[in-house]
Amino acid sequence: MELKQELLEIGLELFSTKSYHATGIREITKKAGVPTGSFHYHFKNKEDFALSILDYFFTNKLERETKIVTNSSLNSKEKLIELFEIMIQYHTENSQGPIGFNGCIIGNLGQELCNQSTPISEKINSIYESITETITNLLEAGQKDASVNSKISSENLARFIFDAYEGALLRRKIEKTDAATANFIKILKEL
Repeated sequence: MELKQELLEIGLELFSTKSYHATGIREITKKAGVPTGSFHYHFKNKEDFALSILDYFFTNKLERETKIVTNSSLNSKEKLIELFEIMIQYHTENSQGPIGFNGCIIGNLGQELCNQSTPISEKINSIYESITETITNLLEAGQKDASVNSKISSENLARFIFDAYEGALLRRKIEKTDAATANFIKILKEL
């Protein structure tokens, strides 16, 4: 694994299990077994690192979701449900904290940094818009193929669904149980 990718993986893990402010550059480089100069070779500063983690996560970690959207054997509602089941599965499989329940990198960095960093706020908003656009497209197609039974505008419903998903991940982290994410999927199936 290339050093930059290794640093991003370590940062993703630490920002998910601890937090941005509780994670130092020395801790990241120590875990990678490299001097801090190696960090600064790849990243201008910690904010640049967080922005790179967001790019890395949504470019490399969520490739499976893109394949679902183009899977012609599923109707639109089935694609939507599978999309969220895979995203929840990722969080379940990658809960690396001491108690095993981490939050979403969007939620973690968003709650911690959006009022402190305009670039991070803008990046998270861009990611949010991209994800809700995908959900909107699935809902529109589902309303056309009658797999989604809702008269709410697909854009408003998409935003509501993604907000509910982020809330379910937060409750999962707080309650240390998968009940909220299981309930989210159950309600999604009733659309």
